[in-house]
Order: sequence, then structure tokens, then C-alpha cells
Amino acid sequence: MTTDQFNVVYDRPMLVGECPLWHPAERNIYWVDIAGYKVHRIHPMTGEHREWLMESEPSAIAMHSHGGLVVALRSGFAHPDPASGRVAMTAPAPYHPPPPPLTAAGATAAGRPR
Repeated sequence: MTTDQFNVVYDRPMLVGECPLWHPAERNIYWVDIAGYKVHRIHPMTGEHREWLMESEPSAIAMHSHGGLVVALRSGFAHPDPASGRVAMTAPAPYHPPPPPLTAAGATAAGRPR
């Protein structure tokens, strides 16, 4: 009988940690902390961790075709650039006032929202 081996690479508590995304080119794992308003990244081999504070709750992430990420927020869509650390809002949410987070959001391979 074999047993899968798991190693914890980041053990800080999250408020609502979801939406893990493996970035094969960077060899990083990204995820969101919805209630913490953050997007996180870790390199599993080195343990290097970075986080970005969002203006509202992030609920889904995808790789952007031109680099960086696309993040679905309660307030719209953002494009954080891991290289510079900047977060640019790319589109507002198509409603007012914003409903609950876009937890069922996704993106095509080209980085467009579904």
C-alpha cells in the first residue's frame, strides 16, 4: 500500500483561502484569501511568499495571456503584475451595488472572463 506524501509550504491562517492556481512557467502557486482581500503567491521549492492587497474581495484568478494574473473581485476585474507589484483595475463590475463575490468565475486560456 502506498501513501501520498504532502508537505505544507505555507501555514499561516487564511480567512477564506480558495482558488489555487499553478503557474507552470513561474513554478509558483497562487491563491486568494477572499475575506482577507488578498492574492497570494508562493514558490513551493524556496518558500518565497508574496501577497497583494485588493480593493475588494477576490474570488477567482486566472493567468493573463500577456503576463500577470486576472482577478475577479466583488468590485470588478483587476490585473496584478507580480513583477512590479502594481494592481490595475481593468473593468468595473457590471452591477451596482455589488452582489456577493464572483465565486463561480473563471477564465478562458486567453485570460478572458467566462
